[in-house]
Amino acid sequence: MIKVRNKMSFTEALFEVGFSDPSQFITQFKKTLGALPSQYKL
Repeated sequence: MIKVRNKMSFTEALFEVGFSDPSQFITQFKKTLGALPSQYKL
């Protein structure tokens, strides 16, 4: 995620791209990719 790499916090980046809270993002991420963001990172 480019915004996070540019010193923006993960939460700030989520809000900027349209998610209303981090749990909403995590739910959508898992639904789409079949893994949690922390699992995917590894």
